[in-house]
Amino acid sequence: SYQSATYGKRKKKSYDTPFGKFTYQDVPTEAYPLFVREECRKGYTYFIASPEKALCDKVYSMHPARDSAELEALLFEIIGIDRRRFRLLHLDDILSMGEHYHCKNVNLLMEYTLKVMLGQHSSI
Repeated sequence: SYQSATYGKRKKKSYDTPFGKFTYQDVPTEAYPLFVREECRKGYTYFIASPEKALCDKVYSMHPARDSAELEALLFEIIGIDRRRFRLLHLDDILSMGEHYHCKNVNLLMEYTLKVMLGQHSSI
């Protein structure tokens, strides 16, 4: 499955192909350009999000979690992020871009991230 961020479309599109499922989901215009870099391979140029941006985009597109416990389940059970690898992310990047999403899930992710950074979360 491949997920791409778009902006200004106000809709979600999905295509099943022999290469996999491709999904296009809007994110807020102000969040769209953050933490992406240009890549060039075999003569093709494309933009790719940092892992932290991809995570923010993903949780933005999901059904809102009720609280931090539900967000934690979303991260580690539904999305399937490895808890040790979560700690390897540039967590400060999540905090700096999160405010541009204006979304409950991303706000909960920012709160969770801050607790992890401050060592206040025991299960990770």
